[in-house]
Amino acid sequence: MSSARIEAIAPGRWRISGQLTLSTVAALAAEGKRLAAGGKKPAAGGSKTTPATDADVQIDLADVEQGSSAGVALLLELQQEILHAGGRLSLRNVPESIERIAELSNVDSLLGIGPEQSDVSGQI
Repeated sequence: MSSARIEAIAPGRWRISGQLTLSTVAALAAEGKRLAAGGKKPAAGGSKTTPATDADVQIDLADVEQGSSAGVALLLELQQEILHAGGRLSLRNVPESIERIAELSNVDSLLGIGPEQSDVSGQI
């Protein structure tokens, strides 16, 4: 079974790693929804909590090993959750496989990926 992970690495900064496949995206979507809703994570060295997200979220995809259409669908779902929370999504280090699938599906501009690599602020 393939594995993947989404985590808040700093306020407003998330990282997705692993394989974005049909078998992994449901769990990632659930965790992304929690993070977008202002989920908490333990603070370093103690029992206090710190917010896992700000309104605007930048997701780093540098550690994605495999992309698929399920991965593109995950990004669209995360974008929707972030928009509902009042924020904007920006993607960094988008793998070529994700970029190509998004382009072929005509959702690259919705995700702000492709030639312009701009932030996403519109509604889906």
